[in-house]
Amino acid sequence: MISQYMEHGRLFIDESCTEKLQTFHRPQKVYKGKISKMQDLYPPPSVTTAPLDTSSNYRDHVRSTFLNYCATTSKDLAVRYVYGKADLRQAAMDHDYLELPFTEYWIDRSLKITQEEAQQIQEKTLLQSECKNWHRDREWRITASRFGEVIKATSRRNIELLCEDILASRSFSSPGILHGRAYEPVAIEAFTTVTGIEAAPCGLFINSTFPYLGATPDAEISPDGLVEVKCPYNGRNSHITAASIKLFPFLAIKNQNLQLRRNHNYYYQIQGQLGLSDRNYCYFVVYTFNDLFLEKITFDKHFFENNILPPLASFYENHWRPFLSAKFLC
Repeated sequence: MISQYMEHGRLFIDESCTEKLQTFHRPQKVYKGKISKMQDLYPPPSVTTAPLDTSSNYRDHVRSTFLNYCATTSKDLAVRYVYGKADLRQAAMDHDYLELPFTEYWIDRSLKITQEEAQQIQEKTLLQSECKNWHRDREWRITASRFGEVIKATSRRNIELLCEDILASRSFSSPGILHGRAYEPVAIEAFTTVTGIEAAPCGLFINSTFPYLGATPDAEISPDGLVEVKCPYNGRNSHITAASIKLFPFLAIKNQNLQLRRNHNYYYQIQGQLGLSDRNYCYFVVYTFNDLFLEKITFDKHFFENNILPPLASFYENHWRPFLSAKFLC
């Protein structure tokens, strides 16, 4: 462009688009006739409207519908925050004719579950401690790892502190726990290598007959087996032998063989897992950096029904349920 100007003394510029008059908005033909209103061209559909019910009964119905929907579906609709929180203390006083405190019925209702729902929970909590649902669904339940401690609690034990300890253990961690979590997959892989048995992940087991109990084995064996792994921190560098049994106090020598002590909390844990999951046997696996111990423990129905369920039911009704009621609902 500059060279052309220097040579001819003139600039040759094409007509720009803005120099042309716009014509796209001009009608193609002139409309002749009367002007029509938009509502006449597109009439709204005929709708029969009922007068708004502003009575107190209707408002209570709307409130109840929304709150019950949120409670039963766990959905958090914004409209629920329009209404104030319920006065649970007053509600409990209004229901003083009940056999149990009103809030304890709430605990029972929140734990109640069908077997189909229990199966869904088991399938949705395969990641165990890494799964948010796993933490939520076991929060108010007595889990198998505490069965032995609860059953053996005597009248001299501070039950209030025991309940606090069970609840606090949901988020408790220590070097031993961290060591167990880190090497549990290694132990299961070693178990598969030694036995040739495939172990699959499993989630939280809940039985609809005793919905206040829960169990999370480390793995399951299809169709009727479980795997429970222990990676003791103190004995992590040792061989598992009679000579080193002091490092493994949960083991005993019987007929010159090592086995899990039948009065140890681990045995209560395994029998509880088998009873709640309706399985027939469990491989008890102890893993160290230098050794692997295996014991196949079969389900003892008599032990489960007579030594585990009755004291746990008593603890739940007399201590755990009132504790949850006072802590969360009052």
